[in-house]
Amino acid sequence: MRDKPALVILNVIPGLTQLNALVKKVMAQTGCDDPVEAIRLVNSGEWELVKAKILLPLGEVSVHAMDEFITAEKLVVGCGGEVPISYLGRNIKIHFLGKTEKNVPAVTLRKQELMKWSLDAQIRQELGVDKEEILLGQFWQYLKTADRAKWHVAYIKDCEGTLWAVSACWYGGGWRVGADSVEDQSGWRVGRMVVSR
Repeated sequence: MRDKPALVILNVIPGLTQLNALVKKVMAQTGCDDPVEAIRLVNSGEWELVKAKILLPLGEVSVHAMDEFITAEKLVVGCGGEVPISYLGRNIKIHFLGKTEKNVPAVTLRKQELMKWSLDAQIRQELGVDKEEILLGQFWQYLKTADRAKWHVAYIKDCEGTLWAVSACWYGGGWRVGADSVEDQSGWRVGRMVVSR
């Protein structure tokens, strides 16, 4: 009599297919043929479930120190500058063109490729508060040698100290630079390059 109600209950549990798939993944990763043993390994703490990373590290780029970075002098539309700029978005013009960064330190920037569509909050969480933010002068230097086939995103504060997702993609013979709120819900596509400390 006990087996029959259990079978009925199992048939109505929502997500049973997903649970079965999860157990199969745990079995594959632990190397167990027995699902009960695979679950025991996780429950006992011998194996740990870890959240999958959304960023794939691709290398580092060193940028040099600068005494001063005056945004209005460096982010100029035209293809003749050190960093060719073909377009500046509205938020860059409003929130960044009045910014001057003094004593921009040398730093080694990390390049990471986004492996799944993600919101800024998810990306920033994986980067960590101590690594997410860079300076605009550092991003500008990074763009000198950045892959023109990729879209690049960095987290940078504006004149008022508000953090933005600043992005650049190559278009029309120069970098198209924009800024989006980190609260924006449209997210970033797979393959975007995230630049951080």
